[in-house]
Formats: sequence, structure tokens, C-alpha cells
Amino acid sequence: MNATKFVVAAIFAAASVTSMAATVEMPSVTISAAMPSIGSGDSYTGYTGFVSTKSRAEVVQELRDAQRRGEIVTGDAYPGPLVAQSVKTRAEVISELKTYRLTHSAVSDDGAITF
Repeated sequence: MNATKFVVAAIFAAASVTSMAATVEMPSVTISAAMPSIGSGDSYTGYTGFVSTKSRAEVVQELRDAQRRGEIVTGDAYPGPLVAQSVKTRAEVISELKTYRLTHSAVSDDGAITF
């Protein structure tokens, strides 16, 4: 009985070894495209019809201004909060909210905002 199990196991092992030894031919691929230089935009082939309305100096100045205001950061720095400039007073906003709630019945006054 044990001899039979051993023979069957040996046959399975031999069959698995021969199946692993099979070779598969893979097609070869040759790439002959020239690689563009990484630091240059000279090889860009996309849309090139853009004409700027600003000079390079103006763009650089805008960049420096944005960096100074904290809108653009470099390295590991995380940008700070952007401060929004309101053009309305608090009373104007509250008045608009009250009017909106009166004219839009789907919006309920759940008491979350008190005046």
C-alpha cells in the first residue's frame, strides 16, 4: 500500500518537473526611438500655437509675488490657509440667507444658524 502511494507520488513529481522544464519562446521587441533630453522642451510635439500676452519678466514677477503671498510653496513646505476677502458685510449675508430661506421652501431652518 505504501509502495503504491510512493510510486504515484514519484510519477506526479516527474510529471511536474518535466512541465516546469518546458521553454516558451517570447517574441523580441526592439525600440529604436531617440530619447529626448529630459531638461529640454525642444522635443515637445503637442500644441505649439499658443502666443503669450505677457513677457517672461512679467510671468516671473507673478510667480515671485505668489510665492511671497504663500500661494505657491516649494520643497516639503505645506501651504498655509488662503484668506478670502469678503465684499459683503455680515448683515448683508444674513439678509441674503433669510431671503433665500423664505423663497426656497425645500431649505428648512433647523436652528443651526441663529441671527
